[in-house]
Amino acid sequence: LEEWLNEYRPLGIIGPLLSKEVNQVAPIAEKGGWPLITPGASSATLTSMGRYIFRNATTPTAQCQAISDYAVTTLKVKRFAILFPNDRAGKEAAACFSKEVTELHGTVVISKPYPPSDTDFKDSILQIKAAYGRDDGAKKEEPQKEAKFDAVFLPGGAQTAGLIIPQ
Repeated sequence: LEEWLNEYRPLGIIGPLLSKEVNQVAPIAEKGGWPLITPGASSATLTSMGRYIFRNATTPTAQCQAISDYAVTTLKVKRFAILFPNDRAGKEAAACFSKEVTELHGTVVISKPYPPSDTDFKDSILQIKAAYGRDDGAKKEEPQKEAKFDAVFLPGGAQTAGLIIPQ
């Protein structure tokens, strides 16, 4: 890559997409003074790799902060449930969201992990419904108790969310 860059002298580099590959290419770009813009890498260390290294992807922390701020400040939601995949990314998203909501004077009523490979979320949903204060034995005509949370935060992939939402 360095040889090619020196021969053709491009104005800059767009890519790579992943943080691992950016870590390999960044020193070459920095040494040659070529701006490198990565559209997908989100590693927290990217911004400290040099003057010429940029990213156009938001970090999970930035996403979490934006979502919690929008929910609490704009939508005026104060009480939350979190249903998250029990993996590193899911735990980090749940912890970040919980921290941000608390700092904005909101409350996380329940935070429930599920195995990342799950396709049936019945047990987790029943635990969240219990926290909601819903009594499924009540007749539809009978009033429900006041809800203990106003929104559910579902970090994770779209495919999994597509399975959770109908359930």
